[in-house]
Amino acid sequence: MRNKISIVTTNITNNGGTERVIANVANSLSEIYDIRIYSLSTTEGECFYPLNERIHIKHMGMMCYEHEKSVLKKTIKKLINIFYSINEFKNIKSNYIIGVNKNINILLVLSFLLNYKRKRDYKLIGWEHFAHNAPMSLFTRILRDLLYKYLDDLIVLTKFDEEYYKAKKIKTTVIENAYTAMDVDNLKTVSKGNIILSIGRHTSQKRFDKLLYIWKEIVKKNDRLKLRIVGDGPLLDENKKLAQKLNLSDSVVFAPPTKKINEEYQNASLFLMTSDYEAFPMVLLEALKNGLPCIAFDCDTGPRDIIVNGVDGFVIPLNDSLKFVEKTTDVMNNENLRYQLSSNAKANVERFNEEHISKKWLIKLKQLQ
Repeated sequence: MRNKISIVTTNITNNGGTERVIANVANSLSEIYDIRIYSLSTTEGECFYPLNERIHIKHMGMMCYEHEKSVLKKTIKKLINIFYSINEFKNIKSNYIIGVNKNINILLVLSFLLNYKRKRDYKLIGWEHFAHNAPMSLFTRILRDLLYKYLDDLIVLTKFDEEYYKAKKIKTTVIENAYTAMDVDNLKTVSKGNIILSIGRHTSQKRFDKLLYIWKEIVKKNDRLKLRIVGDGPLLDENKKLAQKLNLSDSVVFAPPTKKINEEYQNASLFLMTSDYEAFPMVLLEALKNGLPCIAFDCDTGPRDIIVNGVDGFVIPLNDSLKFVEKTTDVMNNENLRYQLSSNAKANVERFNEEHISKKWLIKLKQLQ
C-alpha cells in the first residue's frame, strides 16, 4: 500500500508561483505516494497548472475575507475560519501532512495540540514559500517561531531562512523550487527582439509601480522597447492608470495570466523583477531556463540565490533605480552581451532541474518515516 501525503494550501486554483510549485512537487511525488491537496478557501475548481490524474483535490469551502471592507466582518470571518480549520484538520488521515506557508502551518500545529486524544500517527511538515522576514505582525511572528518547534520538519527555500529557523531550534531543511518541465529542444539562445518581460500578481510585494517609473526612464534611452507585464491581481487597475499617467500606454502591455507561459518567455529578450521581497521566485527559474537574462533588485532572498550576478543577469542593489535603468539599457543595446548572458542562463539553471529537486523531497520523506 502506498503512503499518503496531504498538502494543505489556501487556494489551489490561483495562478501564482506557489500554486505552480505545489503542482510540480505533487506531480513528481505522485509516482510513489498517494497525493491529496486540501484547498481551504475554494468550493470548486481545478488547479490552474497541470496535475496528474491520480492527485485528488478536496475543497474546504472556508469564507474568503481578503476583500472584506468591514473590519468587524473581516475579524468574524477570520475567527470562524480558524475554528473551522482546527476542527477539520484533525480529520485528515495521512502519513504526511504538509502545510503551505505560515498561517496554515500555525493552524495545523494548533489542531494537533488541541486534539490531544489522537495519537500522533503522521509527520507534520511545514513548507514556507516566503522569507522569514516577510511582512507580518509581531504577534504572528512570535506565534510562528513558537509553534514551528512542533513540526517534524520545516522546508525552506534558502540558506538565509534555514539559518534563522535553526537558530530558533526549529528542525529545518532547504529544498529549492525546481523550474517547470518544458520542451527545451526548440528554445532559442537569445532573442533579437525588443520585448522585455515581467510576470507576477499585481500586489504591493511585486512593486510593478516601481517598474513603471523605471520603465519611463528606459524608454527615454531606447523608444523601440516594449514591456509586457503578465498577471492579474488587486492592483492591476491601479497600475494601468499609472502607466497612462506616465504616458507609457504605447510601450507597456498588460497581459492576463496564461497557461502558455513559455510562449511569453520565448518571445522576449530580457526579464525584469522589481519585488520588495521574494522567497525563491519560479519566474526567474523559468526565465533563465528559456534563455532569458534576468535583472532583479537584491531583496533579502530570491534573486541572489538564483541569478549569478554578471554571468546570467544582474542583481541590482535594492531601490537603486538608476542602476536598474543602466543595466537594462546596457543589455538591450549590446547583442553580444545579451547572447553570452543567455547562453550562461540555460546552463546555470540546471542545478534546479526537476529531477534533482524531486530527489531531495524523496530523501527527506524517507528520513521522516
